[in-house]
Amino acid sequence: MIKLMLIVAVAILFTGTASAAVTYTVDDDGGQDFTTIGEAVTSADWGDRIIVYPGIYSENDFDIYKIYSIVSYSGDPSDTIIEYNGSYGRFSVDGSLLGGESILLSGFTINNYKIIPNMCEIKNNILISSEINGGFENYASSVKIYDNVFEGKGVSLYRASPSATEIVGNHFYNCSIALNSKDCSQMNVENNEFSHNNVAIRINYAGINLVSNKIYDNDIGIAGGNSVENVIYNNYFNNTINTEGLAILTPHTFSVPVSSGPNIIGGPSIGGNYWAKPDGTGFSQTHSDTNSDGFCDEQFEIYGLGIYSEILVGIDYYPLADWIPANSSQKAIYTVDDDGGKDFLTIKEAVDAIPIDSLGVNEIIVYPGTYTENIEVYHDKVTIRSYSGNPEDTVINGDGGTVFDVYTRPGYKRTVFVLDGFTVTGAGCGVSAEKEQAYYSIYNNVFDDNEHGILMREQIEVDIHDNVFQNNDIGMKIKRCTIYDYEIRNNTLTENDIGIESNDNSVTISNNRLYTNNQAIVLMTSGSKLINNKIYDNNLGIYVAVTGRVPIINNYLNNTINTEGIYYNTILNGTISTGPNIVGGPSIGGNYWAKPDGTGFSQTHPDNDGDGFCDEEYEIYNEYGSSIIGVDHYPLAKEQSCLSNAEVPEFPTIALPLIAIVGLALFFKRR
Repeated sequence: MIKLMLIVAVAILFTGTASAAVTYTVDDDGGQDFTTIGEAVTSADWGDRIIVYPGIYSENDFDIYKIYSIVSYSGDPSDTIIEYNGSYGRFSVDGSLLGGESILLSGFTINNYKIIPNMCEIKNNILISSEINGGFENYASSVKIYDNVFEGKGVSLYRASPSATEIVGNHFYNCSIALNSKDCSQMNVENNEFSHNNVAIRINYAGINLVSNKIYDNDIGIAGGNSVENVIYNNYFNNTINTEGLAILTPHTFSVPVSSGPNIIGGPSIGGNYWAKPDGTGFSQTHSDTNSDGFCDEQFEIYGLGIYSEILVGIDYYPLADWIPANSSQKAIYTVDDDGGKDFLTIKEAVDAIPIDSLGVNEIIVYPGTYTENIEVYHDKVTIRSYSGNPEDTVINGDGGTVFDVYTRPGYKRTVFVLDGFTVTGAGCGVSAEKEQAYYSIYNNVFDDNEHGILMREQIEVDIHDNVFQNNDIGMKIKRCTIYDYEIRNNTLTENDIGIESNDNSVTISNNRLYTNNQAIVLMTSGSKLINNKIYDNNLGIYVAVTGRVPIINNYLNNTINTEGIYYNTILNGTISTGPNIVGGPSIGGNYWAKPDGTGFSQTHPDNDGDGFCDEEYEIYNEYGSSIIGVDHYPLAKEQSCLSNAEVPEFPTIALPLIAIVGLALFFKRR
């Protein structure tokens, strides 16, 4: 009776205050209701909402149970970051007292928290070293986990409610156990991607529906303890071990009655799963489909491992076969010519023709011509290259818009995009890739007369090399790479207002030539490294707008102003190692400091012992000349045999030795 009275009292209280619900705003820069999320949560009453503006928020534990939602203003997890102010925090999100409503948590990067869910929806977040862990401290019911990225830790649910537990559209990688379900039933796990985990999914009960997931490059795909009678179909498996430890008493269901597709690999029908192995020996890879129905001609019997290797765990009656559409090769190739005679007249038509669920490589070959295009690319594994390989004869004009707008469609968390052999001009942006995580390789292109040549944010792996950027407002701008490194190498950037702008990245800028720009390189974060570049004849060579450690090593600098914004902990030299260095000298250490009028430090200071360095250190002073803000302990000396005042060096044939920067890597590697 007391419990019933309490519930009624809470319901009356909530009903009485619902009309007065307000929305609070948070901005760590001020100007809104609060500067911390914790203050907003403490002040909020029943039914209120919280909107958080972009910023980095160092917070304590959270106990959220009154409010309807806490969301980022931008909807972009990469610019609104919640970090625990300690080693590991508790983040409870419990909507059980909201009269049937659930709490929405959306749009954040969340670092170092254990999120405890109940009656909530956790959507569109990036969780780094954070986990969702429900049912161990409290009963977890109606938990919906949609479209998140998990790195390092995943989801563990224990005795979750038998209804409304959904895990859909997430990407799990680098986790010990990505999804751990213990004593849960009727859980729907659909359209997720599991990669590079020790164990992708561990199941310890009955009633899990595992449908349309991509599970690949893991040590173990599915591990089971006492799991029985789970339904597992239309998944893509390609792991060292696809199944391990599944219960042998009650077989699992690995296929369903045949229905129209497409299936997980693009075949015509849905039935079972695609069974592959990294070495190419998987059942689906080695068994034929002679009638082209999309299924292997034989059923796949799944046995236990070790001492249970002769015991049948389950049967996939309709294992998916490698699917190659009629009149197509393993790699789908589409051709484009604006004069006709090929598959399509425009690149956009070719991209739009790629099947939405294609898992293979899709290559678009574009014949010489001038194309006016604005193209959305949201398919996986797309390569767009010119037939001639010559950017001069295959031109794409953006007509003020974005030429290639590359993003990942909902439910998928990785896109592969390759661009080779074009001139991209007249665009607001040549290649735009924001908010999603992907692999990009962009090479052998000319980006001319655009607002942005390339604009990228929050990508996983990027390799931009051997391109020309000229006459752009900004040649390339890259922001917020928090997972893997960018590589920007062997590019030429000239006549841009800004050549390269690096903002909040782990980016290595190496072996590039930057000349006659207004500003060659602008560094807005300590995650960047400048190595072995030729930077000359610019108004400003390098602008450093960050107080963190930035290594600037073995570069040739000869500009009106070589550096601006250097701070005390900017690193201007590495450990001495064997060369040749950027100007052909015998040793690598610091940078070559020149001026167009011949008065640069390296031009005017001798190297009497012939070690390749000036005999004195190069001290850089602040703009007032009153204090030293940087020191190059090993400034490179001019090599008379290979360099005159007017000459710009060619790159040495060997790269900067690892020993010169390995000691620095600990400072700059960001996860």
